[in-house]
Amino acid sequence: KSSALEFVPGIIIKVLVPEGINDVKEVKKKLREEEEVSYVDAKIGDVQFHIRCKSAEQATRLQGKTFPGWTLDLLKETEESDYWKKIAKDMEEKKSGKVVLPKTKKKKRLMNTLENVQNTRIVFDD
Repeated sequence: KSSALEFVPGIIIKVLVPEGINDVKEVKKKLREEEEVSYVDAKIGDVQFHIRCKSAEQATRLQGKTFPGWTLDLLKETEESDYWKKIAKDMEEKKSGKVVLPKTKKKKRLMNTLENVQNTRIVFDD
């Protein structure tokens, strides 16, 4: 895989979510039910996020679909080139180590899973 992304016009969609993003995984799941996109740039609490599609055709198809409460806009001209600059900057920061992704330790993750299992109650009907 090449590390640098090439600028492809017409594949970035900005999505406005007035109530804000509560769960990034839920957003990605909702999108993947419609289209298998390249990348979803979303953060919890934000009122907008970006979708990078695999092609301009896919972006057009996705923009034609309706998602309740979402407004989809295809990025154009300055807004699009600014976002591509942001992508390049984010990738560079991640490569240089400025961005540290939080990792949960195996033991902690196992304990959380164990707690969730302990707190479940199974009821059998007669």
